[in-house]
Amino acid sequence: MYSPPADDAIDKVFLHDKIFIKGISSVRAHNDTNADYIADKHLESIGIRSYIHKFHLGLQPYYFKLAYEKEFEKLSEEEVKKDPQAYYMRMMHLKQEIHNQRKKMTDNSFRMVLRCTMMLTDRSIGLLSCDVDPTYTGNHIAVFECALKTPPSLQLIDHTHRDYVVGHRMNFKNWRLVDIDNWMKGNPYFDKFMTAEGFKSQMNRVIGSKERLNVDIKAQSAI
Repeated sequence: MYSPPADDAIDKVFLHDKIFIKGISSVRAHNDTNADYIADKHLESIGIRSYIHKFHLGLQPYYFKLAYEKEFEKLSEEEVKKDPQAYYMRMMHLKQEIHNQRKKMTDNSFRMVLRCTMMLTDRSIGLLSCDVDPTYTGNHIAVFECALKTPPSLQLIDHTHRDYVVGHRMNFKNWRLVDIDNWMKGNPYFDKFMTAEGFKSQMNRVIGSKERLNVDIKAQSAI
């Protein structure tokens, strides 16, 4: 049987820590793998942690080809001879998707999540009348997240980056309990994980290794 908390329970809840997480979504499935991001922690002292997608670090060709591998496989001389119109439409579609992907990745880089760690002390969440460990103190650590509303990116035209970041707004319906007593191991922002070796191997498969690219460049220059 559950006993609700006392009337003074609010006085036993304390904010332990808060931090703004920039560059990722609070919905884990919307983020890429952990290997696709670089964590920038040099502003954590003022409460901001940024995740920079490697798309913005010069790997745009890799991510574009990775997203449209099947489309690229259909671009062949056989398709040109068999259906020139379909080949042309596919090429136009891919050219448009270059801009669409760039816009999407830019918008994603401005997403922000507020993450708060709360201390719930002295059974402030109530009590279950069941057998519990005699050492149970009734204290808990809970982690909450709120996805902030991002302003339109066009505001960057006549606002500074700082003004744009401050322009994010909180929607109280977005608050979620994401971890309690480390049950979810901190609930990392990625539901897909990849090792550095796996990332390098996939990149070599998609766009070729550095050695292979050098050979192709030399071969093209010799033609």
